[in-house]
Amino acid sequence: LIGVSLSWEPGTGVYVPMHSPAPDQHLDTPTVLAALRPVLEEAGLSKCGHNVKFDASVLRREGVRLRGVVFDSMLASQLIDPTQASHKLDLLAQTVLNYQMIPITDLIGEGDNQGSMADVPLEKITEYAAEDADITLQLHGGVQNSDLKRDDFPFHRGPQDSTSDPGNPSGNVNDVASSMGG
Repeated sequence: LIGVSLSWEPGTGVYVPMHSPAPDQHLDTPTVLAALRPVLEEAGLSKCGHNVKFDASVLRREGVRLRGVVFDSMLASQLIDPTQASHKLDLLAQTVLNYQMIPITDLIGEGDNQGSMADVPLEKITEYAAEDADITLQLHGGVQNSDLKRDDFPFHRGPQDSTSDPGNPSGNVNDVASSMGG
């Protein structure tokens, strides 16, 4: 667990580091988790994320039980278009929000030269992680606060007739989000 990023309003995001090349510039993991545990474990406080299953398992290893999850942008993407080859956050940001995110390769490189997020300078990882939280929240809002249909998503390929999906007869994305507890 390198850090936690949070956003509670579109256009904002914060990053709380726990491991970095400059440990004297931030709190340690036990201190951060002790402060965030009540928020993360509060079932009545709605949370959204991207690939929440992974995040929840990492937090669980640290003794935090994530509760109150109402939306996972990766899961929503998979439900809307299971034929899509990738459900990465940067692809969703580009196709749904028309927004180009900071590529992770700008931080850690790629291939044989790929590094670790724990080695990324705080100023770079802070911008990247805060952006992740903000974009995830914007995707949640875009789905929850709209009348988007499957066919409105540029990455959707398939039948144009929304009634072709027996699990979502109206074709309304809000129906999919609602079935996930949203």
